[in-house]
Amino acid sequence: MQPFLLALGKKIKALRNDKKISQEELAFSADIDVTFVSRIERGTGNPSYLTLIKIASALQVNVKCLIDVQENKDDEENAAE
Repeated sequence: MQPFLLALGKKIKALRNDKKISQEELAFSADIDVTFVSRIERGTGNPSYLTLIKIASALQVNVKCLIDVQENKDDEENAAE
């Protein structure tokens, strides 16, 4: 797994949890499949820019907020597993 994708997934999950919405609700609002939301949050899905726009809109944030993530050592260690 790519460290950036892990960090992106964590960021999306944290924003979703802050707004108290389920993966299903996010998927419906963003017009994407719920299994893809799950894969993105786990860092195994690689969303397109258009998908990031849809997710950002559904979470009521801008795309920059999603992609401005800090990769950290824990993510790099998890990616190596």
